[in-house]
Amino acid sequence: MLLTYTNPDGSTAAMKISAQPILIGRDAASTIVIEDGRVSRSHCSIQMQKGVCWLRDLGSSNGTWVNGANVAEARLQSGDEISVGSRLFTCAAEKPAGPQTIFRQTAQEMSEGQGYGTLLRKIANDIG
Repeated sequence: MLLTYTNPDGSTAAMKISAQPILIGRDAASTIVIEDGRVSRSHCSIQMQKGVCWLRDLGSSNGTWVNGANVAEARLQSGDEISVGSRLFTCAAEKPAGPQTIFRQTAQEMSEGQGYGTLLRKIANDIG
């Protein structure tokens, strides 16, 4: 899943949501820094856990909103909108790789010494 958003300069950005938490807040150490007085230093986090995407409010003063509802924790799905201060984020499904991309990646991995069994398991996991 991807987290998409618009930067203050108007450019758009997308970040892959993974097991590594995306931290959103005013603190310079945050993954996404939002300079907004309504955003706490450590406002919320988003991460994948066992194939499920979770948002957790980190005790923010003004709350974290998903689809218009103030939440402490929420399971995110494609199309969900997240509001943190004045910033809006959207969850979007990743486009699956096409056949040519998969064949090219498989050929590369085989040239690096991976066997058929390993590659087939990886492909099955990616599909399922």
